[in-house]
Amino acid sequence: MENVYILSDNQALMKGIIEQMHLPKSQIIDYESFEFAENYHDWITNTFKNNDIKKLILPLSILPTGTFNAEGLKFVLHLRLNYELNLEKRCIPIILLSDFNLDILIAQNNFDKDT
Repeated sequence: MENVYILSDNQALMKGIIEQMHLPKSQIIDYESFEFAENYHDWITNTFKNNDIKKLILPLSILPTGTFNAEGLKFVLHLRLNYELNLEKRCIPIILLSDFNLDILIAQNNFDKDT
């Protein structure tokens, strides 16, 4: 499992995956929440420049607040559009994990912040 990293929110789902995969602590990235998009950009840039990440596993819903959210998608969006990283790093395979189905996600989330 060399170069496979996991973005962990330290919830039960991710802890179980980490145990099953026997990932060392050096391949576990602790999720950080930011208020502003620039902070996500800088954090992702530094994380990918300091690690040789070839595959990434992360939860779709990060740090639950009573309901699920799409913070994992926000992370992926910032990674894919990060102009400071080379194309190889931006296009790594990403596995999004979730314990709910797509119909529920679409019904519960408002992806348009203007409404």
